[in-house]
Amino acid sequence: MQKILILLLLIVFSGIVFSDAFAYTITDDSTGGDCSTIGIWDSGSKTCTLSGDVDEGIVIGNNGITLDGDGHTVTGPGTTNDAGYGIHLNVKTNIIIKNIIVKDFLYGIFLQNSVINEIKDNTSLNNWSSQIRLEDSNDNIISNNILTGLENGYGILIGGTNNNVHDNTVTLNEVGIRSLGDDTAISNNIVENNKVGIDGTKNSLIEGNTVNSNSAVGIELGWGIDGSTVNNNIISNNELGLNLFGTNLIAFDNEISNNVLGLQLGHHATVYHNNLISNTVEAKMDQGSIASFNTSISDGGNYWSDYSPNCSDENHDNFCDESYPFKETMRVDDEYIWTVQDGWLTTITTPNDITLDATDSSGT
Repeated sequence: MQKILILLLLIVFSGIVFSDAFAYTITDDSTGGDCSTIGIWDSGSKTCTLSGDVDEGIVIGNNGITLDGDGHTVTGPGTTNDAGYGIHLNVKTNIIIKNIIVKDFLYGIFLQNSVINEIKDNTSLNNWSSQIRLEDSNDNIISNNILTGLENGYGILIGGTNNNVHDNTVTLNEVGIRSLGDDTAISNNIVENNKVGIDGTKNSLIEGNTVNSNSAVGIELGWGIDGSTVNNNIISNNELGLNLFGTNLIAFDNEISNNVLGLQLGHHATVYHNNLISNTVEAKMDQGSIASFNTSISDGGNYWSDYSPNCSDENHDNFCDESYPFKETMRVDDEYIWTVQDGWLTTITTPNDITLDATDSSGT
């Protein structure tokens, strides 16, 4: 019985124990370790450049190494318990991983306890847990990667602090980008056709992203998330565009359009200078939630396409004379509604005896 139990334990954990057993290891020596088998080693720059496709994972064995795929593919065994890692860093720093196609592993590119590394210009597809995963890894840059085709997993899963995720294209995953660590910057990414687009965390910045056609939520900051900012994003054609359920959250300068529900608020948020356009339901607040829809009277609130175009503006200050009229049904109380999109970007200079109305945001 004891022998059977030991055998079963070995089988269960074989994927973990042997996940790197057959991988190539790049090391900082005269030949680059296994680099001499799969590529060309430049000892001066500590760069291994692949010379062909590879059918096993690659482990980075020392700090300061660059792995340049030169457009070649690293292919794993597919959906098996021992699929392992395509590219694996454990307790490493100053590593660059670039120009590689990684597919058919458990994790495409996996960083554990690793800091100040750069993952750029790669394609990770059809890996079956995460395309790129960071675990307890801080101060890394994930940029200009294409991450696609993981229906039951993550495009990018971020565990650690002060990581910068920018200019990636993340499509057709269950969750496009999810951050578990604080102080993450998620910027200028294209996040489309996932179930959830971006799932953020505390004290993070979500800025300048295009978040489109995600089947559940475009951008979400859930319960327990505090102090994060969402600005300058284009959020369109999602089931729910922007979901803010944390505390001390700020959302401004976003375009939220053509979603089934544009904006949902719970707990505490400041929401101003956003264009809410042609959503089936523009916004909804949970009962008991606290939200501010402007930072000052002069700055004003938001533009609402279901009210702003036809509202009264008798004093020509480019604010609707009445607050958002759907307070009772949606619990939204925006008192300083702009009459035009991006009205806060418009400056109107006139002689004292002339009054002009802004009709768009291009006037000066």
